[in-house]
Amino acid sequence: MAKKKLTQAQDNELKLLVSNYEMLSRTKDDAELRGNKESVKLITIACMDTLEQIRRIDAKTANKKPL
Repeated sequence: MAKKKLTQAQDNELKLLVSNYEMLSRTKDDAELRGNKESVKLITIACMDTLEQIRRIDAKTANKKPL
């Protein structure tokens, strides 16, 4: 199966989304350490949304990201 070729715009968006996902993950870890359960829930939802956006562009990249 041939690898899907991404356009420059898709590649840029994918990089932005991956960076956003990583930032949200770090923020979630920090919120867990502080014991802020409500924030953790909201950040988890944002992580899942970002992961879904990544999946729409490139499923292989999305599968590499743990939630």
